[in-house]
Amino acid sequence: MKMFVRTRVLEFAGWKAPIVNGRVVTDHAVPDFIRNVHAAAITTSAQARESSNAWKKVAWSKYMSYSLALHKLPTVSRMFRRWAVELQNNRADYALLEKEDIRRLGVDDHDELVALVEQFETPDYEREEQILTELGILRSRTYQEFCIDAENQLREAANDWVDTLSYYE
Repeated sequence: MKMFVRTRVLEFAGWKAPIVNGRVVTDHAVPDFIRNVHAAAITTSAQARESSNAWKKVAWSKYMSYSLALHKLPTVSRMFRRWAVELQNNRADYALLEKEDIRRLGVDDHDELVALVEQFETPDYEREEQILTELGILRSRTYQEFCIDAENQLREAANDWVDTLSYYE
């Protein structure tokens, strides 16, 4: 695994953690959601749809797992969950998640996943704003603008949106 220590962000294994006053703020570490959006676009691309009849199930599972992994960023989490629902009108039925997506969340089976989800706290929008600010995402927009963009983001146009976002180097 690679680890990159930038001036203001630590990058490690697909995660981003802000560096504030020379210290890594581990409580604010989150998965690289920009990378997740790009991966989501690949999962639902025309090529993916043509190569498998199960693409919706696979994409739904990825979107739900991204939604769960990004619980510290509730606005981004809701965006992925909304995309999942658009693909398959399923409620949050964790039994439908692919085993690979469950393992990426750090658990081995559905029972452990349910226990993990029960530990997630109530959405904390102030913390989300602080994390996004510390990572550099809010340099060119306000938190309110970011939230409006995420709430209205269409799955098919998400790459264009995240291409306007960047972390601190």
